[in-house]
Amino acid sequence: ADLIVQQYYAFDEARGEERGCNDDAHREKRVCEADKTCEWDPTASSTGGGRRGGNAGESPSKCKTKQLCPSLPARMRERPLVYGNSPAWVTVIYEAEDGGNILDD
Repeated sequence: ADLIVQQYYAFDEARGEERGCNDDAHREKRVCEADKTCEWDPTASSTGGGRRGGNAGESPSKCKTKQLCPSLPARMRERPLVYGNSPAWVTVIYEAEDGGNILDD
């Protein structure tokens, strides 16, 4: 792998776990409720394998970041995206210039 890719992953690993409503400390209700930026969600799923890749049978964190500006849930798409009576597809082609890569641009 290119040096810049190695540096990216080294930096990401060195940062460690980000503190917040989804870290291990906030799995407890009292810790979550004590944090002004978090709220306890009693309706969260109690099935295993939460967002942080827990073991099967382990409940995911019910501590969520508070929504500062609550909004309505996203509306379901009413019909498929079509163009000329055919399903529409979007293709993105990226070409690095001068031997670069996507992390350089």
